[in-house]
Amino acid sequence: MNKDEIILLYGFKNNENTEKILSVLKAVHIKVKILNEGDYNEKVGYLLGLKGFNKSTDNIENTIQNELMIFQNIKGKRLDFVLDKLKENKCIIPKFKSVATPFNIHWSLKRLYETMKKEHSALNS
Repeated sequence: MNKDEIILLYGFKNNENTEKILSVLKAVHIKVKILNEGDYNEKVGYLLGLKGFNKSTDNIENTIQNELMIFQNIKGKRLDFVLDKLKENKCIIPKFKSVATPFNIHWSLKRLYETMKKEHSALNS
């Protein structure tokens, strides 16, 4: 287990699926941070608790209407393992997922979401 493995969850409701996801992630020793609705304005790096990121003073409209899952320090075979465990436990995995990168940690959650939306549109057209 890597102590820096974190998954950010945004837009998840307090329901059976969320409870299953949290249970699976706890079982595979991944820290989870459930974000608040107002966090759409914050930089991903700030939400992950990374040094050098401060709370945003921007006030932009929240247009995120989907669940988001952002993975920090989880990639490759470990990411496949985590996603497989979620599927095995019949969790509904959101279509908007991203791995935190040196680039997107400087983006607001809203910008990351908008980028994921564009990528999904391009893939599905």
